[in-house]
Amino acid sequence: MANIFRVRQDYLDVDIRREDLNVPISALRIVVHTTGRIGLSNASDNHVTQYLLLGNERSVQINMRHTNDDLNGDLEMKSRNYTDSRKEIEHFPATFENGRLVRSFTVAEVYNAITQSHIHEFAFAGGGNGCRYWQ
Repeated sequence: MANIFRVRQDYLDVDIRREDLNVPISALRIVVHTTGRIGLSNASDNHVTQYLLLGNERSVQINMRHTNDDLNGDLEMKSRNYTDSRKEIEHFPATFENGRLVRSFTVAEVYNAITQSHIHEFAFAGGGNGCRYWQ
């Protein structure tokens, strides 16, 4: 597993291929996923996640989750062999100037910005209503 950058800490779960760390991100895609139907209704529960697109049908997914017994968020960053989720309802490209990122970022720079600013340390609201506050 030497080719995987792996971090397992409180509220941090990272599995990124080392070759992905210094790849310039070609785009940031914000994706709304369905997590399935709510009971017997026609409504679905949804979840938003982000993909750092790397080209060649590859991406790094950034996702926040929590377990039922702990409302503290767990940041997940995972290398993926796809850019489009099978459970995607809609996606929105995150562009900043003339349809492109203002400057090129690498996966490692995004990881460092998230962990150094501690924005991965937040608590979800009870009842599945999203983020409550940063710790």
